[in-house]
Amino acid sequence: MNNANVSQLGTNGQSRVLQNGSQNDAVNHNGPAGAGVEEPISYGVGVRQKATSDQAKSYIEQNGTGAWAEVDQDGFNNSSDIRQGNAVKRSGDRAYVDQSGSDNISTIKQSTDDVGPVTNPAFGGANTVNYSIVNQSGSGNTSNVTQNAVTGENDESPNALATVNQMSDGNRSDITQNSDAVASVTQMGGAGNKSSVDQQLGADGASASVVQDGALNDSTIVQSADASATVNQDGDDNTSLVSQTGAATSLTVQTGNGNSSDVSQTADLANSTVKQTGNGNIAIVDQAAAARSNLEQGNVDAGSSLNTATVAQNAGSAGSFSDINQNGTGNAATVTQNAANGDSFLYSTGVGNRASVTQDGANSASIVIQRDFITDSSTSPATGNRADVVQTGASTYSYVAQDGKSNVADVKLSGQGTNTSGRHSTSGGYQQNEPAESVVLQIGENNAAYVDQIANSAESNVYQGTTFDGAAVYLANGSNNNTATINQNAGGDDSRSDVFQGGDFNRATVTQSSLGGLSDVRQNGLGNTATVDQMSGSGHISSITQYADGNTATTIQSGMNNTATVGQYSNGNTSNVNQSGTGNTATVTQGGM
Repeated sequence: MNNANVSQLGTNGQSRVLQNGSQNDAVNHNGPAGAGVEEPISYGVGVRQKATSDQAKSYIEQNGTGAWAEVDQDGFNNSSDIRQGNAVKRSGDRAYVDQSGSDNISTIKQSTDDVGPVTNPAFGGANTVNYSIVNQSGSGNTSNVTQNAVTGENDESPNALATVNQMSDGNRSDITQNSDAVASVTQMGGAGNKSSVDQQLGADGASASVVQDGALNDSTIVQSADASATVNQDGDDNTSLVSQTGAATSLTVQTGNGNSSDVSQTADLANSTVKQTGNGNIAIVDQAAAARSNLEQGNVDAGSSLNTATVAQNAGSAGSFSDINQNGTGNAATVTQNAANGDSFLYSTGVGNRASVTQDGANSASIVIQRDFITDSSTSPATGNRADVVQTGASTYSYVAQDGKSNVADVKLSGQGTNTSGRHSTSGGYQQNEPAESVVLQIGENNAAYVDQIANSAESNVYQGTTFDGAAVYLANGSNNNTATINQNAGGDDSRSDVFQGGDFNRATVTQSSLGGLSDVRQNGLGNTATVDQMSGSGHISSITQYADGNTATTIQSGMNNTATVGQYSNGNTSNVNQSGTGNTATVTQGGM
C-alpha cells in the first residue's frame, strides 16, 4: 500500500506524485508547515504548497519499496523534483525539501541507478536507507543531490546522509554519494557560492563539511576513501579544492577575499591544516605519505596578502611534519619532504621573502625565519630575502634567520649529523635542545651566506650584521653587502667554522677538508677579505680578526695540529700564513687594538 497526500493552498501550484512500488510514503507527519523531517509514523500531507506560495512545482516519483518524501514550499516559482528507487526494489530512502524565497530548484535522486541484473544477489532485495535534507530560503539557489545504490555493490544497506542549507541568493550545491558517507553544505551571506561534493565508491565512512559565508566562493571535495574534509570560507572569491584518495584528514579555513587552497591526499593517515587570513593568498599541499602539514598565512596579520606556500610530502616521507607560518605580503615558501620523520619549520614576516626547503635525508630539521628582529624594523620590514636549504644527511638540523633586505642564505647539508635529543614538536624545541649543524643569521641588506657541508658532524655558524665581544653576539647597525662562503668537505669531519661580519662589503671564505679543524673569522669594517683553507690533516685552528678597512688575510693549513692567529686593526694590511708541518703556531698582529 502506498500513501500520497498533496495540499495546495497557494496560486498556480503544480504537483505530481507517481508511486510504482509498494509501501511508499509521500506525506508530512505530525507537524505544521515547516516542522522539518519526521519519521513516517502517521499520515499527514506529503506535498505542501502554502497559501503564500505562487507557481510552486513539485514532482515525486517513488519506485521500489518503502521510500519516504516530504516537500514544503513557500514563495514564488520554487521547484522540487524527487525520484526514489526503481523496479529492483532497493529504496527505503528518505527525502525532505523545504523551500521559501523564489526561483529555487531542488533535485534529489536516490537509488535510481540500481538497475538489473543485480551483480550481488545477497544485496539485491535490501532497501537503501539514504537521507537527503534540503533547505533553501533565498532566491535563485540550486541544489542537486544524487545518492546511488551502485547496482548492489555499495553495501548491503547503503546509508548516506546529505544535508544542504542555502540561505542567500544564487548559490549552487552538488552532492553525489556512491558510498555510505556524510556530506553537509551550508552557504549564506552573499550570492553566487558554489559547492561540489563527490563521495565515490570506496568512501564508506567519509565525511565532508562545507560552510561558505560570503559571495562567489567555490569549494570542491572529492573523496574515494574513509576520509574527512572540512572547508570553512568567510569572504568573497575564495577557492578550495580537496582531493582524498587515502583515509586522510583535511581542514581548510579561509577568511578574506580571493584566497586559494589546493589539498591532495593520496595516503592513509595524512593530515593537512590550511588556515589563511587576508587576500589573495595561495596554499598548495600534496601528501603522498602519512605525514602532517600545518600551513598558516596571515594568522597574525589579517592584512596579509599575496603569499604563496607549497608543501610536497612525497612517498617515503611518512611521519614527517611541515609547519609554515607567513605574515606580510608577497612571501613565498616551498617545502619538499622525501624522507621519513623529517621536520621543517618555516616562518616569514615582511615583503617578498622567498624560502625553499628540501629534505631528502632521515631526521632532518630545518628552521627558516625571515622576519623582523630589530626593534624599529616595523618601518622597514624584512624584504626580498631568500633562503634555500637542501638536507640529505641523517639527523641533521639547519637554522636560518634573516632580517633586512635582499639577503641570501644557501645551505646544503649532506653529512651525517649528531642529533642527541630526538625529535621536537616545535622549532623552539630544536633550538633549545640541540646545537644546530648550520646557523645563518643575517641582519642588514644584500648580505649573502653560502654553506655546503659534506663532512660528518660538522658545524657552521655565520652571523652577518653582528659583532662579537667574546661572550655574546650583538647587532651591528647598517651592515650591508657582506658575503660568507663555507665549504666543509669530505674529510673535514668534526670541523667547525664561525664567521661574524659587521660593516660593509666584507668577504669571508672558509674551506675545511681536515679532521677536527676550527676556524673563526670576525670582520667589522669596510672591504675586508678573509680566506681560510684547512686543506688536509687534522687538529688545525685558525683565527682571523679584521676590525678596520681594506685588510686581506689568507691562512692555509695542512699537516697536523697547526695554529694560526691573525689580527688586523688598522687599514690596508695584508697577511699570508701557510702551515704544512706539525704543531706549528703563527701569530700576526697588524695595527694596534
